[in-house]
Amino acid sequence: PSRAEVLTTMEKVNNYWISENPKPDTNDWTGATYYTGDLAAYDATGQSTYLSYALSWANEYHYSLKGGNSTNYADYQAAGQAYIGLYQRHKSASDIAGITESINRMVDSSVDNEWTWIDAINMSMPDFAQLGSIYKKTSYYTKMYALYSYTKYSLGLYNPTVGLWWENSSYANGSVYWSRGNGWVFAAHAKVLSVLPTSDPHYAEYLATFKAMATALATRQQPGGYWNSDLGGTDYAGPESSGTSFFLYGIVWGLNNGILDQATYLPVVENAWNFLANTAVQSSGLLGYVQPSGSGPGPTSQTTTEDFGVGAFLLAAQQMSLFTQ
Repeated sequence: PSRAEVLTTMEKVNNYWISENPKPDTNDWTGATYYTGDLAAYDATGQSTYLSYALSWANEYHYSLKGGNSTNYADYQAAGQAYIGLYQRHKSASDIAGITESINRMVDSSVDNEWTWIDAINMSMPDFAQLGSIYKKTSYYTKMYALYSYTKYSLGLYNPTVGLWWENSSYANGSVYWSRGNGWVFAAHAKVLSVLPTSDPHYAEYLATFKAMATALATRQQPGGYWNSDLGGTDYAGPESSGTSFFLYGIVWGLNNGILDQATYLPVVENAWNFLANTAVQSSGLLGYVQPSGSGPGPTSQTTTEDFGVGAFLLAAQQMSLFTQ
């Protein structure tokens, strides 16, 4: 697509969402994922209404986390990514006071076993990377790896042979690899690698895992450009937009940063974008085929949409706008 086509589709989707949801969304992971995408849409388009929409949400919750700023629950820390995004625009320390308190408590704790499901890697890990960059403290990176390592190795939720992750211990060593769950992890690696110093002792591991996932994902893309809800089989086979959006986001980010091979991944990108822009996005601007909230593969439909799915699409579209400029 041309950059103009990408921006037009992005605005169509976000304008529809805002018109249908004028009040601020939740500050749980679902709303947080949307507003992270909304800010990406603002960066791509310069539409001031997108920034105003995010600010009204952040002000509604006083830049605080669901469950209180002392929470160590990853789903509640996802809002920190949007708050950090707003901080980076205005440099107001109060924007990140809440997420800093939450993450600092984890940095200062000896407990490393809190990420027991792979979604947590996306909800929390980028906060550590961003705060480490903001405060210039490697202690954030050290703790981030300890938590990540627990999920990956202690729980054994990553299958290095396949290059994909099991959602939680109940799926471990089975044949089911949930699309959106892997999408969370893939997106998190892109977010972390975008700010983590290359001198970090675990940078190479994050990069290698990101590349291994990209390889695995490329082979599992369906002819229609989407990925099934179950990457490991045919359960709930058919279009699914949230995992597809996260995979597109990560792959195009990899191309934009010279990490992935263009000849290999350009067809993957083109097919994924064509599905999202021409099939998933309805004439109204509604982004369909988003699997509802849950932990594992499940059904969806042409008109099933969710805030987090829209957020994932907007992240992907921003990377597409950079790729096509």
